[in-house]
Amino acid sequence: MRNRVSNFVLSAILLATAISVAAWAVLTLRWQGDLIDLFPADLPAVRDMRALQARGSEDFSLLGVVVQPGAEDPMELATHLTRVADALSTSPMVAKAEVLSDPSRLAPEGWAAVFIGLPPEKFAQFAQATNEAEIHSRLHAARDALSGWPDPAVWAHIHYDPLGLADWVVQTSQPQTSGTPPTAPNPVLRIAPKVRANTLASAEPLVAAVRAALAANGFAPGSIALTGEAAYVTEIGQQMRREMIGMTLSSGALIALVFLIAYRSWFPLVALFALQGAGLFAGLLVARIAWGSINILSVAFASVALGLCSDYGAVVYHHFAQGGRKEGEAWRTLRRSLIFCVLTTAAGLGGLAASALPGLRQFAVLINVCLIVVALLAIGPWARWVERHLSSRLIPSAEKTELEQPAPIWLRRAGWVFLLGGWLLLGWAGMHLKDVYDFSWSRLSPPGLEAQRGQDILSAYTPVKFISGDESAWAANRQTWAARQSFALEPVFAAEGFQPALAEPYENLFHSLDEWSRGDPGLEIWSRGSTAFARLQSSLPTLIKSNMLITSSCALIAILGLLAWGLGSTAHLFRTLLAMAAGVGWWLAALVAVHEPLSLAAFASLPILFGLGEDFCIFILLYIRAEGQRWRTARQRLGQPLALVAIITIIGFGTSAFSAQPALRNFGVVLALGILSSFLAAALGLPALLSNLKPKGK
Repeated sequence: MRNRVSNFVLSAILLATAISVAAWAVLTLRWQGDLIDLFPADLPAVRDMRALQARGSEDFSLLGVVVQPGAEDPMELATHLTRVADALSTSPMVAKAEVLSDPSRLAPEGWAAVFIGLPPEKFAQFAQATNEAEIHSRLHAARDALSGWPDPAVWAHIHYDPLGLADWVVQTSQPQTSGTPPTAPNPVLRIAPKVRANTLASAEPLVAAVRAALAANGFAPGSIALTGEAAYVTEIGQQMRREMIGMTLSSGALIALVFLIAYRSWFPLVALFALQGAGLFAGLLVARIAWGSINILSVAFASVALGLCSDYGAVVYHHFAQGGRKEGEAWRTLRRSLIFCVLTTAAGLGGLAASALPGLRQFAVLINVCLIVVALLAIGPWARWVERHLSSRLIPSAEKTELEQPAPIWLRRAGWVFLLGGWLLLGWAGMHLKDVYDFSWSRLSPPGLEAQRGQDILSAYTPVKFISGDESAWAANRQTWAARQSFALEPVFAAEGFQPALAEPYENLFHSLDEWSRGDPGLEIWSRGSTAFARLQSSLPTLIKSNMLITSSCALIAILGLLAWGLGSTAHLFRTLLAMAAGVGWWLAALVAVHEPLSLAAFASLPILFGLGEDFCIFILLYIRAEGQRWRTARQRLGQPLALVAIITIIGFGTSAFSAQPALRNFGVVLALGILSSFLAAALGLPALLSNLKPKGK
């Protein structure tokens, strides 16, 4: 009795500790909403983007942009926004809140970076246009243009940029057909936080406070688009959190429904989900300890792990539910099959550990940790517990009395149709590769973000493009600007009848150029960073293709080695490859049919499919090697669990197909179709290739 109490107390302590650690890992995980985190940190373009992000983080943390510029009176709108800024200035999260009427004040360094990239002869003309005499002349011309009854567009343009320097680098997103200059933008609300808001934990309360202040001052939802680093992190991070919870619950509910339909018993579900929970928490604990955060691609980790790891529990349960025991050749064959499946799947996922994309490396590690933990529990404690629970229902197996019989004729004919069609489709796909993959950026970037809408509005009043100069051009332009004579702008504006405050944006612009001419690298950081995204878009497809071909080849070699060792037959290995090749053909054709070609993210599915696709063949071939061609018994013992495994795995990957993230959506569709094709290859193609084998013992 004392031993039972001690064991119960010890078990309760261990369970409470495990739950506490799991809760800590889940609650303290950070959600990475920055797409830059998905790309190799050592790429020059990524380094330039990081440097630009760090340089401008304080000024660009959060911006409130009017959705329809010009819809209201700018002065009245500025007054309303000023009340919002005053309210936010008292917040403990906000260092400064202000209303800007000139977009050039948002980023004086960014505007100055445009000019330093001009060719030296053109930059010399710009420098000449900014001397004192030329500025007097430009202001005088602007004052003459305002005399009489000026056109409202001309008045707005001059009020926005009396010196006309923006004409060098600015265009509207919707060019005026009459050729008139762009009107002035509506005011912009800028909020600088006290602490950089680049995580969901720091950005979410800041964005919530800004939205509350806007609502309290009469701004309708959607009238002000919040953009900037904090807005992107909040929007994408909240989306990730919702999707992880939603996909996990959906996947769990569907798996439970399938399990209930198959076995009509509530008993194993609680234990099955406890088994999956142990694996999920193990993965999240590793993520918390190793990285402290989870990225966009790993949002699908939970639902994928549920689908992938439920397979082992389902197969073990089916074995005991059909009268199997832990003694005998049947259990040894099943256990050996499960071990080989774990090894091949882990090898496929292990290939992603060498991926160039950090997000995929994290995803592979999380799934492998979950996979190994669940597999060890499934063939150990889970198997003992299921056998003990079902012991009263076990019945002697009649397999040994059944005569060997090859696959039925209808199955062999259907198999050959599948094989021949798949091989032909594989040849077609090899000649039409452009229909099979699409590495465009649109399949990675999330659509419909409010932060992106706000950024698009601002882009109408920002430089046309950043001209990335080289070191020689920068050196020549630096000398040209250093030779320029500095002077005070405010007296010049006052002398020409303009408000001195209008000189402030130009003073900021000229100050940035002055600092640059004295050796400050800030403008060059902006220039490199502004072109980094375009450079990344052009270089990333080549990098990922070469990297994934290497990692996929390594994973394929490892999987083939495991298969050759586990199957112990070159003929079986060759038949497996032929069946899987047909499955690949049908898979590629299905991708083209549903208009979901391989994207940059889904290209990484190749090692995963190599590992998962062989599992169905492993079960069938190891069964035949141990038991012979008893197809009626194979249908009873293998048909139902393999179909259940396929459905559960497709559910795990398929829920990602409903993600708002294009990368995850494509990833889910590609893997779900790949698993379906692999199952059909094993269930239809392999029996046709095995039909000529002689029965065992003859």
